Amino acid sequence: MRVIWATRHLPHRGVGGGALAEWELIRAVSRTNEIVVVSGGTPPGSAVAELEALGVRCEGVAWSRRHLPPTRLQLVAHLAGGAAPVAVWEVEPCAAALAGAVADLQRRWAADLVQIWPGEMATVAAVAEAPSALLLADCYTRQARRERAAATALRHRLMWSLEARKAERWERRVYRGASAVACVSPVDAEALTALVDRPIDVVPLPVGEEWFAPADVARGEDVVFVGALDYRPNVDAVEYLATGIWPKVREALPGVRLHIVGSNPVQAVRDAAARCGAEVHANVADVRAWYWSAAVAISPVRLGSGTRNKILHALACQAPLVATAASVEGIGCVHGEDLLVADDAASFATAVVRSLTDRPAAEARAARGALVASRYRAEHAGVVLERFWAAAGRGDRCESSS
Repeated sequence: MRVIWATRHLPHRGVGGGALAEWELIRAVSRTNEIVVVSGGTPPGSAVAELEALGVRCEGVAWSRRHLPPTRLQLVAHLAGGAAPVAVWEVEPCAAALAGAVADLQRRWAADLVQIWPGEMATVAAVAEAPSALLLADCYTRQARRERAAATALRHRLMWSLEARKAERWERRVYRGASAVACVSPVDAEALTALVDRPIDVVPLPVGEEWFAPADVARGEDVVFVGALDYRPNVDAVEYLATGIWPKVREALPGVRLHIVGSNPVQAVRDAAARCGAEVHANVADVRAWYWSAAVAISPVRLGSGTRNKILHALACQAPLVATAASVEGIGCVHGEDLLVADDAASFATAVVRSLTDRPAAEARAARGALVASRYRAEHAGVVLERFWAAAGRGDRCESSS
């Protein structure tokens, strides 16, 4: 199949999040499909070379992010009006640039399918001459509702209520324009099926084989949090960890150390780390060693939606894991068997201490957790993606998409 892969960021395994998930999916399907990636921004040279080594061509488009209104009153006015939720509105210029690039490419190259990632780029489907397959990393309506539920100030609840309404209207309207739609999370798929009133499939988030291969490091004594450190749910998680959780862990185990590992740490992350005595490791070349050496990997994430890379990677690397229920939703791991799940700060801290002080039990859970991660191997995800593409071409729903 000849596929145009339209995406906001160039797929790249040197970073985490969606860019890594896309890279793994492309690697899995590149042997049996001819793919041209059209991405926003100027792509890193090494990432282009890695995609080209897979036989994938790359074309980049320039765009500039919109900035939110500078005052609170202007922001409320913006939330009350307009057609798109903030997360989409900020990057609409990218979607427009991608649409123009896809339209141009179709005049030069006849595609069998246009693959679109993530949801913010959904309007690209309007220019697709071939069937379009929209793959969603998140559900914006669920994200906004979760933010609203977590907000403590009245003005914040009002703002997130407005954002949730906008997200609901936008997702219901725009996602119907694609030939087929899938989520990486079954929880998001269920919510969007009801919201959009059309079938939403599931394409699992892929985990590459290298995550299952033990790194040349020993399992250590420290606690590790890994994530994109400019992504709001992760920033909130670090602040929650520093304020509510880590002081309780240190009270029980004064000598334990915390490492916060990830890309592009914002000042709020650095400030939170300084408050609780954690070490920040920014933009490391390979985070796998951190998972393989962690005594405990943690994910105190309360916001956002979608399937969390950090959970699948921790499980694949057999790191004893403590996480919130929001972190593991839809993954199919079981509290007490594969990991420990806790939501309030005291329970989370207790679970971390339990994992640190009973290492055999923690490592036994981690060994079982690796079996959960094995269901997300990239090879399997690639098969499901191709099945989803075939269904998009036929105009029906993908069979057995999980």
